[in-house]
Amino acid sequence: MADVTGYTIKRVGLREFATTGDGVAHYSRRIGGAWEPYQAQAVATVATERSPLSLFVVRQDQSEGESLHWCLVVGREGENHGNVYQVKGDATGMRYVFANHVNIFGSNSFRNSYRIASLDSTSASRVYDCAILEPPRAANQAAVTENC
Repeated sequence: MADVTGYTIKRVGLREFATTGDGVAHYSRRIGGAWEPYQAQAVATVATERSPLSLFVVRQDQSEGESLHWCLVVGREGENHGNVYQVKGDATGMRYVFANHVNIFGSNSFRNSYRIASLDSTSASRVYDCAILEPPRAANQAAVTENC
C-alpha cells in the first residue's frame, strides 16, 4: 500500500488521485480501495471505452444538523454524470424530481456512493419506471417518522 502522506487528494467521479503541489498525479484508487501507482495510459484507455450502466445509491451532505440526502443514480462507472432519481420536500409534501445528465459525483455536496447493480438498457428503463411512481408521503404531520 502506498503512503500518500503529504499529497493532495482529488476526487474525480469514483476515483481519487494523490497529487503533488504542481497537480501531477502519482497514485490513484477507486474510492475506498487500495492506492496504486497512477498510469496515465490506463486512464486514457478507460476514457475511450464506455463502461456498462450501473445503478448507484448516492449520499449527499445537506445543511448542518440535517441527515444525509439519498438518491438513485444511473450512470457509468468512472464518469461524473448520470441520471438522478430522488424525492425532495418535507415528509408531508414530497415530490418526485428527475434530472438527466447531472454531475452528481463531482458536486460539492457529494459524500459517497455505492454501486448496487449493473444495468442493461431494459433494466435502466425499469429503474426509470419504478422511480417515477408517486413518492411516499405522510398522511399528516403526526404520522411523520423520518424524512429521507
